[in-house]
Amino acid sequence: TAQGIMSDGAFDISQAVSEVMEPLVKQMIVSRDFVERRENCTVGRMFVSGGIVSSKNCMEELRVALGLEIESWDPFEGLNVASGAIADDIKGQEWRFVSAIGACLGTLEEA
Repeated sequence: TAQGIMSDGAFDISQAVSEVMEPLVKQMIVSRDFVERRENCTVGRMFVSGGIVSSKNCMEELRVALGLEIESWDPFEGLNVASGAIADDIKGQEWRFVSAIGACLGTLEEA
């Protein structure tokens, strides 16, 4: 039921989402600012994954607070994945691989 309320938008839960997300948003602002200073760049888009993606309210809260385009990330999108390499019971849980794939992509970029 809770997941349905978060994803379908039938109830206005924006105030509750804002309160719950406040500590996360603060940390994300600090992280964004750190990256911009360290890399001498401007972050224009942020990719998110996991349960937060199913909540339009959470995604909107991030967009407004960070002033960034917020997109969901499927870590397997754009990768050549052999047929049958991902078990059927993992379908819909691709977010569980975000850290591993992100670390691999980061390592390959540095090479």
